[in-house]
Amino acid sequence: MEDQFNLFEDIASIDTSQGTKICTICKQEKAVTSFERASYRKDGTLVYKNQCIKCIHHHRIFRKEIWKENSPPDNHVCPICLRNNEELLADMNPQSTVRQTWVADHDHNLMQFRGWLCSKCNMAMGGLDDDIKLLENAIKYLKENQNNS
Repeated sequence: MEDQFNLFEDIASIDTSQGTKICTICKQEKAVTSFERASYRKDGTLVYKNQCIKCIHHHRIFRKEIWKENSPPDNHVCPICLRNNEELLADMNPQSTVRQTWVADHDHNLMQFRGWLCSKCNMAMGGLDDDIKLLENAIKYLKENQNNS
């Protein structure tokens, strides 16, 4: 029985003294212990999330408040991809355990709710840090390379 408890212990060879990391939300440099663990690399080193625990907690509370105060309107359509709830659900992996279609999009710096996006469009914008110049560069790139497909 005692061996089963050891299955969940950290691997002793993993170096957790990697120093510090800068939170992508508050932009403060903090000890890696201020960040949640995300995963392990193939070499066994620990990977931490890019947002500190304090910011993640603050954002979770903010998102819960948005959901309490607002909800996606009936027959809502994503303003980016123009798909409705039924189309989004049909496009999901049938084995998916999370069937969330709408995400409360918000400005991470101002902490202001902007509207409801589908999960895929929200991740695309977030992947480019909601940066208009990066989005314009992505559009330019796609336009320049549309005939290469």
